[in-house]
Amino acid sequence: MKKKKLREQKEVLELDIVIYHRYIYEVGGIETWLYYIAKKYNIGQITILCNGADDKQIKRLSPEIDVVFYTGQEIHCNKIIFTMNHFIVPELYKSAEERYLMIHSNFSYSNYGLDIFEAPPMNKIYAVSDVAANAYRKLQEQEVFTLYNPVEVDKPKKLLKLISATRLTHEKGKERIIQLAKELDKAGIPFIWLIFTDRPIEEKVSKNFICMKPRYNMSDYIVEADYGVQLSSDESYCLFVQECLKLKVPVIVTDLPVFRELGITDKEAHILNLDMSNLDVEKIYKKIPKVNYKVKESDEEYRKLLEVDKDDKKTTRKTKKTSKQEKTKENNKKDS
Repeated sequence: MKKKKLREQKEVLELDIVIYHRYIYEVGGIETWLYYIAKKYNIGQITILCNGADDKQIKRLSPEIDVVFYTGQEIHCNKIIFTMNHFIVPELYKSAEERYLMIHSNFSYSNYGLDIFEAPPMNKIYAVSDVAANAYRKLQEQEVFTLYNPVEVDKPKKLLKLISATRLTHEKGKERIIQLAKELDKAGIPFIWLIFTDRPIEEKVSKNFICMKPRYNMSDYIVEADYGVQLSSDESYCLFVQECLKLKVPVIVTDLPVFRELGITDKEAHILNLDMSNLDVEKIYKKIPKVNYKVKESDEEYRKLLEVDKDDKKTTRKTKKTSKQEKTKENNKKDS
């Protein structure tokens, strides 16, 4: 039976198979079930009928299936599937040649909080598992068949994992950080960005942008990231960038003199202009550099300055220091 669009309705809206769900919420098991039904089985014969719906769910479902808001209009359909036993609209029940009920809940759970209504006669009652079927069967003494849910997951994309440890202030590139997050969202790139900071921002940047309290040891988080990000207006060294590179994690940085001095190139980094004019989020997403970088440390000079030999261990150094202090104390005693 060919469907008519709602806007073409004159007297009766003729539909083939209708799934009636009273309200489509932003998230929920039945909402996901509706999406999977649409993805896997709809070839134009199914219509979702509801009294209301979350805008984001409508946007998600609409490319896959027709969603019609029920406002009491006269409808005729071959089959109707009710998603809840306590929301069976009499007018819709009468409008169908065949009637079915899907039980999505385990009514044996004592704290469920839903009133149990006995459903009118159905061609068949289904439940999503034996557990749900047995629970409903005990309450209503009706025959219930198990119909396991379809699972039609979307093809996963790679999740881009970013990490920063910085104050979210102007000089540390707050505006650039916000721009990068928004451009990633705009491009539809799935990402999560952990910002360890003592200066968070109140404004909503992205649902994937998460401000965390500062940590002293970042290594566990850095090694799991695809990039460390530092988009400052100026830096004199930036330990965080060097920590990332030492752990073989590439970085996204601004084109600053100090980073050039430290030998950071496009081999281990995406280097952005201060005005972000060369920002290419697709390139960042698809071309993650392999890091082969030697951190610049003035180790020999520090050892001379702090009087530490290469063979000296921390404990040995403490022992030497302690022995020296004891010798000084003995000399002081002799002098007195």
